[in-house]
Amino acid sequence: MRPVPLLVVLTAIAALGITGTASADFTNTVNGATLTVTVTGSAGNDTINIRAASGVITVNDVPTTLAANRGALIVVNTGDGDDIVDAETLGVDD
Repeated sequence: MRPVPLLVVLTAIAALGITGTASADFTNTVNGATLTVTVTGSAGNDTINIRAASGVITVNDVPTTLAANRGALIVVNTGDGDDIVDAETLGVDD
């Protein structure tokens, strides 16, 4: 199946009753000519901020190698916990 270029793909699985704050990790992968940033949450409560800065996508203020443009493919797997994913500031051309 060919990946569909989406600005943000969010996959969320929420579990109640887990406390604390955890951080999320991200990886850059290349599949053919498509670069994808995959953000993976933890079992705890994560806050994941996705932004565009200096021409690249950032995750929690850490720059990735993914260019901030309409071809950006971002996958977020939140995992368990009561997670917050904020990509509100991304525009169509980010």
